[in-house]
Amino acid sequence: MSSHTDILKYCNKWNQLGIKTFICKVDKIFGIKKLHKNSIEFNNDIDQLPEGYNFLGVKLGESGLMCLDVEGTNGSIQEFNRIIENSGLKIDDFFIEKTLNDGLHIYFRFNKKIKNQYGLKHGDMNFDLLFNGKSFSAPSKYQNKNYVFINKSVFDLDSINDIPEFPEKLIFLFHASNI
Repeated sequence: MSSHTDILKYCNKWNQLGIKTFICKVDKIFGIKKLHKNSIEFNNDIDQLPEGYNFLGVKLGESGLMCLDVEGTNGSIQEFNRIIENSGLKIDDFFIEKTLNDGLHIYFRFNKKIKNQYGLKHGDMNFDLLFNGKSFSAPSKYQNKNYVFINKSVFDLDSINDIPEFPEKLIFLFHASNI
């Protein structure tokens, strides 16, 4: 099955959960920045991806989701794992995916209006807190890199309530310093 067909299947499943998605056209990637344009909000009438559209964007904010975007930089994932372990949380309880640059997207239910926070640092962990806009997600791919769900996929969810709320034990990340 092609990734184009996969994108539509994933969009459909997200929509069944009440979460809006976008079909995006990513032309270039500069490190962690993705140059995209002309996003199209997915609806059930779309049965074929337009030419050149290759990414799925999950709509954050009004969909009731946020994304903790842990960068794939040296030591960042290890620091995140230490934080989780020291907080008594289990990574297997999270809804999480590997990103193009070997970072992590961890999705949480979150219904407060907060601006995105970029370039944050806690110990060796570099991360962004994304509350609105789009978060690129599986099965998006670019050249030989792709997004992949780790412990469960969107197809394992029966409702948005299967995505955990942002843990109180991690709220200190909201006060992390900018790099």
